[in-house]
Parts: sequence; C-alpha cells; structure tokens
Amino acid sequence: EILEIADYFYKGAREFLPTLKSIKSRIIKGYPNSFSVKDIIHSLDIFEDFYAQQYYFDKAYDHNEALLASKTPIKSVQRPNQSDVNLLSKPQLSLYHKKFTHFATDFRYFRDNNGNSFYGHHYRRHKNGLKELGLINWFFQHLFKAFGSWDKKDQQYLVNREELEQILLSFKPILEYFDLWTGDFDNFANNILLLSDLFQHQSDGDGALNVKEATEYGSMVFNAISLTDRFIKELDKICDNQGIDGKIAYPVNCHRQNIFHIYFNRLNLRKDYPLLYTYATTSSPQEIINFVQNVEGFARNIPNNEIPMNRKDFVLLIGALKNIESAFIRMDVNHNNVIDPDELNNAFHLFRDSIIKLAGLDESEQKYAHSIFIYLVKYLEVPSKSELMRFHYNPFEEKEIPAYRLNIGAVLYYLVKQ
Repeated sequence: EILEIADYFYKGAREFLPTLKSIKSRIIKGYPNSFSVKDIIHSLDIFEDFYAQQYYFDKAYDHNEALLASKTPIKSVQRPNQSDVNLLSKPQLSLYHKKFTHFATDFRYFRDNNGNSFYGHHYRRHKNGLKELGLINWFFQHLFKAFGSWDKKDQQYLVNREELEQILLSFKPILEYFDLWTGDFDNFANNILLLSDLFQHQSDGDGALNVKEATEYGSMVFNAISLTDRFIKELDKICDNQGIDGKIAYPVNCHRQNIFHIYFNRLNLRKDYPLLYTYATTSSPQEIINFVQNVEGFARNIPNNEIPMNRKDFVLLIGALKNIESAFIRMDVNHNNVIDPDELNNAFHLFRDSIIKLAGLDESEQKYAHSIFIYLVKYLEVPSKSELMRFHYNPFEEKEIPAYRLNIGAVLYYLVKQ
C-alpha cells in the first residue's frame, strides 16, 4: 500500500519492494510485509535522529564557518551557541558534536554545490558536502548494524565480502533502476571492497569495509554519477554515439583520446583536479591512453576494445579515477605529484594483505609480498615464481623506484582482476 502511494508520485517505486522488505526486516525489524504501530514508532525514531543530526550540523557549520574555510587540516571545532541548538538534549548534543568533529577533522573530500569535490593537497570544505557525509554515514551505520558483524577489537561494525554481497543483492532493484548493476557480480563486489579498503583517504587495508570507508565511497559514487552525466553530454559533441533507442554506446578509442580534454577544457575541472591536470598535460598521449585503459580494465564489466562504453562503464571509470586520485594524494606526502620510493614503501602496509591474497602466499612465503608489490609497480604485471625469485634475490635489481598514476592503476587492475 505504501509503495502504491509512492508509485503515484515516483513511477517505478514498486520495483523496489524486495529492497524495502529487506530494510524493513533487518533495520526496522518485525514482519517484512507490514508495519505495526511499534514499527512505525521505531521508524519515526530513526528519522528523528537523522533530522536532529542534520539540524546540529547546520548550526555547527555556521558557527565554525571561518575555521572550516581553512585550507589546512584542523584538529577540533567549537560547539555552536546553546541558544541555537536548545531543541536538542544533552546526549544528542554530545553525540552530534562528536560526529561533526569527526567529519570536519578526519574527512578530506566534500562535494560543493555543483556536485564536485576537490582533489588536491589542500582542503576545500563545503557545508552541503559535510551534511551529505553525515547523511551517508547515518545510512551506513544502520545498514552495517543490520548486515555486518561487530568487531570487538576495533569496536565497530564491519562488512566482509560475503556480507557485502548480501547488501548488494538486497539493493539490486534500486541499483538496476539507476543502471548501476553489473552482470559480473563477483567483479562488482570485489571492485567495491578493494576500492573502498585500499584506494581512499579513509582506507585501512584490513580486507573488510567499515562505516568510514563506506561513507567516503558513497560520497564518491554520488560525485561520479553527477560528473558522468555532464561528461557524456560533452562527449556526445566529439564522439559518435553508436547506441540505439537512446542508449549510450561510445567507441572506446574516441573516449580515451578525449577524456581529459573534456575534463579540463570542456568541464573546466582543472581547479578541482589540479594534480591530475598536471599529470594529464605533462605525460605523453600514449601514457595517458595506457593509464585510462588500465583503469577501464578493472572498472568495466567487460573490458573489451570492441565493445563501446555505456553509461554504467563511465560511472565506474570516473569513480575509479577518483579513487586512484585519492590514494595518490594520500601517498604523495611531499606533494611533488610522484610517489617517491620511500613513500611507496611506506604505503605498502595498506596493500600487504591484498598482495598476499593475490599471490596465494602461505606463511613462509609472506616475506616475498613486498617484492611482489614493487615488481608489480615497476613492471605493471604480476611476476611468475621464477621472475619473483630473480627479482627478490638479485642485488643489482633496482627496487627503490617511484610510482606514477599509470603504476597505481596497474596495481589496482591486478588486485581486482586476479
């Protein structure tokens, strides 16, 4: 009955019934097909918590506006005036201030009013972006509590690969409706887990997804969807759309040759991606094509030069480019737009567990994980056992190497595809 009302205002809402049943039974509890008075009260409590949080965030941002305009990291924020938040209880004030401080001090990427985030070495915070992080985080807190497992060590809910698959299957109708579902389910789940756990500012590389990682990833997805629509509009002026009946299908070679031209000359994104702009304008055309092709290799459902790019491919590609940029900025400590050898070695701990899994190393072989990582970065491929032994034990093999975006893209490609 609720869906019939919703469908009147938003056609297609009935298709979301399986998802809503799953949310009802896991988050709100009770029978999946109906709402009791108790269920309605519980639902109202959940949404009251969300609106109260957003109310506090609005007041707290205004109170700290000058501080939040800083381009540097900040360690703390002030509470808003009591008179501005007197509708909230003391426990609510304490909880929401802790959350607000967390987003203002620990997060790096905030969408602006145009839907863009800044990927550079300084900070660019936005009120709407911070409140959006609060919304996404609120959603994932409830979702992870319903689907995930409590980790006693870290004192938080985590989602492993199997639990992530349950979430994706529960939300399949919604993902299909927005053309975000993929036919290669294993790659889809693996892609999300690895991008979230390894290639973000919040990533910790522990092989599971936490709420912080999911929050950053969710914000990135919104950003990618918004940017994709604008990107396709400009791409259509350059490349022939081979799709029929309004479908998107652009030749692979055409988009590869023009992706950064559209980014920086048509969409004027150089101010939002200053480091990527420098890379795109100082690297050879062939390196750029190789880089984009590597990213396509793990982002696309079927990475084939003969199959045109559809909208879903562009969303995944643009999202993956954001992930790589985020990881690159995190590793590039000295801000020279290159991952220097010491920075690469310091970043290895993030990738260690995934490299061990990729190579199938047992406990006695884990000493080779670092050499596999460096070999992969250097030669853009996974070594055979004989190649690994030569590389690891050869004293004349140069292992102190820098990494560029092409190298990081290759690491991500093999971690996802192998």
